[in-house]
Amino acid sequence: MAAMNGHAASDVAVNLYPFIRKYTDGRVERLLTSTYVPASEDACRGGVATRDVVIDPGTGHPIPAAYDDAWAAFRWVESLSDPWLAEYGDRGRTFVAGDSAGGNIG
Repeated sequence: MAAMNGHAASDVAVNLYPFIRKYTDGRVERLLTSTYVPASEDACRGGVATRDVVIDPGTGHPIPAAYDDAWAAFRWVESLSDPWLAEYGDRGRTFVAGDSAGGNIG
């Protein structure tokens, strides 16, 4: 039986309403969408501000130094002590992403 959207009907395997739904046939349905921002080497041209926090576990500083650095970065963002962040920052739209050790710690 065909569904109204043109896809064959299949059972829902994972339902993370209102965000995403995955069906047993492998199809994924994104329920919420966001404004498209084209990729750019200059994030500010896309209306995005970025800050890098480099966490280097190979510096010889034992744990919890890397966790302390990550926590200090969170506190800095939340404090809005940077003039640009204080004027234009929206803490409701702030997110943190990372990879390698930074993705695990942040």
